Amino acid sequence: MICCGWYSGLASSRSYFTHAHASIETPYGTLGAQWHRSAAGSVDLTVTVPANTKAAIAIPELAREVTVERSGFVDETETEIVVGSGRTIVRFQLHSDR
Repeated sequence: MICCGWYSGLASSRSYFTHAHASIETPYGTLGAQWHRSAAGSVDLTVTVPANTKAAIAIPELAREVTVERSGFVDETETEIVVGSGRTIVRFQLHSDR
């Protein structure tokens, strides 16, 4: 899930898509997200958050080996990473439950 004041959206990781990207203009600037998934299940998620704003990134239940590339993220739990303005990259392995 990505949130920015009045907007929130959720994209499922359980799909046959290998990549996606979206952005929206908010009163604070552009909020964007894009992800790429390899055939081996490695996912790179890049989130761009406008100035003076926070975003909550929901981590899929099937994600393993989660890493965050950012100089300073706000908070992290097992299911969510909250980041401030700027660009954040989250990498993880997506394991199938099939």
